[in-house]
Amino acid sequence: MSKRWYEKEQPVSERAGPIHVRWFRRSERLQFASIRTDPYTGKQRPGLCFTLRLSDLRGSPAAIALIERVLEKARGYDDVG
Repeated sequence: MSKRWYEKEQPVSERAGPIHVRWFRRSERLQFASIRTDPYTGKQRPGLCFTLRLSDLRGSPAAIALIERVLEKARGYDDVG
């Protein structure tokens, strides 16, 4: 059985509060996962997960512009309207 895309590489990973952000460079996917505490084990585990494929963005300059505006807001450069 072949491996899935997320099993084929080690992502660049950062924690931003309750969100885990992972960048899979070879597969060109950016993943966001909420972190929750498992009530049975007490361990932190990924909850809701969203993966953005760069190939989906390439055809949408408007979506790229929106993401850039949000990032500028996060950096404190601009106001997102």
